Amino acid sequence: MGSNFFPNSTPVKSFVHIEDEDKPIKIAVMGTSWSPTSLFTYQALINAVRESQYKDLVQTHFIDQDTEFPFCYNERIIVGFPTTIVMIGKVVLTFVQNEKAADSEQKQKIRLVGQLNSSQMGNIIEQAYNCYQKKRFRLTIPNQ
Repeated sequence: MGSNFFPNSTPVKSFVHIEDEDKPIKIAVMGTSWSPTSLFTYQALINAVRESQYKDLVQTHFIDQDTEFPFCYNERIIVGFPTTIVMIGKVVLTFVQNEKAADSEQKQKIRLVGQLNSSQMGNIIEQAYNCYQKKRFRLTIPNQ
């Protein structure tokens, strides 16, 4: 029995905490304290939220992959690489390569692996807000 985000996984204390937050938009960076790319990505998220007009709606989280290693192993998350997960309430948003392509033509991802800068995180926040407003239903992968 897992969290609502990943029902087939072992329970993850970090996700239970995220589910209890009051703010509707939740963005988590999974990473390690020893990975410069993880720390850079999390700091980029903090900076983007600080500069966002939606900062009162966004809650940020850093989930330590070392602490949650069994979850990372079960979900095939590579420890040491920053992994971004975006939620609206208790729903995990998916990332797609191209918003205009038909669902059957592209692979949807529930997490985005890779280092992101403040501009890319700002774009994700903007898209997440549009999902919150029901103007869109998924996120496009920012150019890397």
